[in-house]
Amino acid sequence: MGAGEDTVVLNADNVTQLGTSSSTTMIDGGLGSNLLKLDTSALANITLDLTNATVSSHLSNFQKFDITGNGNNTLKLNVSDVLQSTMTAAQAGVTGDTTHTHVVQINGNAGDIVDLSKLLDGGTSPGTWSTSSTSTIGATTYNVYNYSGDASLQVLIDTAIATINVGP
Repeated sequence: MGAGEDTVVLNADNVTQLGTSSSTTMIDGGLGSNLLKLDTSALANITLDLTNATVSSHLSNFQKFDITGNGNNTLKLNVSDVLQSTMTAAQAGVTGDTTHTHVVQINGNAGDIVDLSKLLDGGTSPGTWSTSSTSTIGATTYNVYNYSGDASLQVLIDTAIATINVGP
């Protein structure tokens, strides 16, 4: 478990191992706002599927994700994944936002994909994701996605990511 503000880098093999039910690997970012980054130097087109119960059971306490790199990498997440985030909008750097207390921040580039599911782990869907604004944090501009079923949820997605799938 990290002491806070940690960065953990996963390569394609690490991601595959997280999806294996026999894996005993547990990666815990610990306290603070922690970053999970994909290392695509050896292999591109990595999919990190947080909606997969096996994968999500091996990861905890990550609020920021960086899927930038070679190829078209994909991050899949759902409402339950965002609910687990302890980062607030203010901690993420969104000026003047005190409403959103479960925020996930995603960096990427043009070929990358974010699949943002409106479902909870149990399969219910009490709301929808929508974006109506952007926010610039440091040198990066993000599309701001809010969830209609819970006003505390927000996902910040790098505007460089061209493909964002919002749905079931």
